[in-house]
Amino acid sequence: MNKKYADLILTAAKTSKVSAFHLASRIKQEVGPFLSHSSISRNSRRV
Repeated sequence: MNKKYADLILTAAKTSKVSAFHLASRIKQEVGPFLSHSSISRNSRRV
């Protein structure tokens, strides 16, 4: 599977009927300063 994190968040939001903004903000809250722009822009290859 070669999807971007944004695609995975949108799919999860649709599946769980929760706002994608809410999911993204929770991810940011959990990961905090360890999340860099380069880690967001890469594709998720392990999913």
